[in-house]
Amino acid sequence: MTARDPIPEKFNQLSGNVIQAAFAVHSQLGPGLLERVYQTCLAHELRKRGLSFEQEVSLPILYDGLRLEAGLRTEISGTLASDSPGPDVDLLETDPKSLGITDQL
Repeated sequence: MTARDPIPEKFNQLSGNVIQAAFAVHSQLGPGLLERVYQTCLAHELRKRGLSFEQEVSLPILYDGLRLEAGLRTEISGTLASDSPGPDVDLLETDPKSLGITDQL
């Protein structure tokens, strides 16, 4: 896929499911809870939508031809569909600070 190729429909469907799940969690819980609470509820919403994923998957660093474990973990990662070839993809980041979102009170 190049920068000029249209976005495949499976990506549009996946992003739509993830966004709907995130809105459902935020609508019910609102702001101000610990990140782990949102992660747990979002995982539940993603499962309800039939998405396959894993949580807290180890993410090694590839450096100087070596695979180094640095204690990094993805929050939620998975494949696009069971029949989709290719590697796992990091689906989303749930920490508002890492997304540049701050509390505007």
